[in-house]
Amino acid sequence: MNGLICSGGPGQCPVNKAMDIQMRASAVGFDWKDIGGVLEKMQEELDELIAAVRSGDVNHAGDELGDLLFTAFSVARFLHKAPVSCLDEATGRFESRFQCVEALAQEEGRTLESCSAERLDAYWERAKKLVLQ
Repeated sequence: MNGLICSGGPGQCPVNKAMDIQMRASAVGFDWKDIGGVLEKMQEELDELIAAVRSGDVNHAGDELGDLLFTAFSVARFLHKAPVSCLDEATGRFESRFQCVEALAQEEGRTLESCSAERLDAYWERAKKLVLQ
């Protein structure tokens, strides 16, 4: 997969580029008045992504995913949060909870591969209560 890491190469990191262009647009008044507008846009982009996935158009779905991610950076900007830090924290929460899911299965003598989707969901819900990061 390409574009997963930011490097010191010739192009600007996509996250920084997205934030920079958003800041430029905002500085001249091309922005939402409040986070409510951003959240509505995020829902619109999510709906478009769902429609593209359901239609089986992978290329269009990729475009819509990009739009959704770009809009998520706007949400971060309105919350005065660094999107990469938010992603890193979410990844840490997921990792801790997934490790808990693995441990719960092991305690019951199961492998995750042998579990039904329903059992995995049940482990996940238990892990969310046990791991409160």
